[in-house]
Amino acid sequence: MQIPIDLARDVARGRTLTFGVNRMSQETMTFATSADPLTLGGVLRAQADKYPDVPFIVFGERSWSFCRLETESTSLAAALAELGVEPGDRIAIDLPNWPEFAITLFAAAKLGATVVPLNPELAPRDVQFMLRNSEATVVVAAEQYRSRDYLQLFETMLVGLPDLQYVVTVGEEDLWYDDRIYQFEDLVSAGRGRELPDAELDPSEAALAILYTAGTTGKAKGVVLSHANLLQTSGATGAAIGLRPDDITLCAVPLFNIFGISTLLGALLSGSTVVLQERFEPADAVSLVEAHRVTVLHGVPTMFVMALREAGGHDLSSLRTGIGEGGARSEPGDRLRPDRDVADGDAHSSGGSGGEAERHGGPASGWCLRAGVRRGRRRALAGHGGERDGQGVQRHARLLPAAGRNGRRVHAGGLSEDR
Repeated sequence: MQIPIDLARDVARGRTLTFGVNRMSQETMTFATSADPLTLGGVLRAQADKYPDVPFIVFGERSWSFCRLETESTSLAAALAELGVEPGDRIAIDLPNWPEFAITLFAAAKLGATVVPLNPELAPRDVQFMLRNSEATVVVAAEQYRSRDYLQLFETMLVGLPDLQYVVTVGEEDLWYDDRIYQFEDLVSAGRGRELPDAELDPSEAALAILYTAGTTGKAKGVVLSHANLLQTSGATGAAIGLRPDDITLCAVPLFNIFGISTLLGALLSGSTVVLQERFEPADAVSLVEAHRVTVLHGVPTMFVMALREAGGHDLSSLRTGIGEGGARSEPGDRLRPDRDVADGDAHSSGGSGGEAERHGGPASGWCLRAGVRRGRRRALAGHGGERDGQGVQRHARLLPAAGRNGRRVHAGGLSEDR
């Protein structure tokens, strides 16, 4: 039975938690009743059933359909469970925009574990702090990336991080591994065909990710986000810009932050395709837009400025919409597609809204590049990191205690408290 839902209204009211996603349109998202709660693992399973052969992730010459990603993430989850990873454990991901990032994210969700995305260009001391602070049990990292030997780095860290039990490396080297270091592909192969019991999760309470702040004024702080936090806000953002199954989104923003994860989840919820760019390079980004006929492009103002400088001679006519965050609307963003309107968004939002949306104050605003915006028409305000109150303020994101989670309890709607 198909049930149309006004996403702008019902996501805010939390009414989507008992439905599996089938498709998203500009104004509404259509759900089919399902036994699965709206967890990330449940949504991927539903989309793999509905769009088994549709490419979900494209990276270079390789692609992963919804069905393939479902299969590989389930296999990885089964292998990690065999190693003793349990619901509530933390799995750090220290990767650039590689498909293995997404596979690990979905595998963790299926286990009921929590991912801790890390910037792969962080200094080793910052990586060690976040691993210790989050009490990560597993870290998935590149063998080598941008001249850094991550295998050697994490081998050294294992001694000083008692909670860290396993290092999983992504790479093509035929290396020798001990009983605490595994290769990613070996685990995926080992988990194929194994049973994986469904984790019983409350989507509004179960932590899906711990995202660390920049730490510009002190130590970085981990913000705990639930399955409901991330799926509802990603869905609302996708609905606000009209994501649909035939869209192709270029993900040049990093997956280790909220913008990148929301880009990935928006494509998941809409049944559309994401083209991953390992690291933003403007000339390559413009080439990817042209080669893949990308329709959705997100970024920060500087990314659009840099892309414009490389746009000459390229056919970018496929672009129809996108979101800018991290600054006010810029002329270069307007000019990426001169036939597209640019609509101001909520000042507290990482996403944008159509029309001349009411502002709520704040140092920065989101904005979106889109076609056919009706001026003066209010649309759903979409943001990241939690629910919103009537003034567009985000609520229900949670902070990880500076000392870790032992002896603390964390509850929705507030900060952690001592027991």
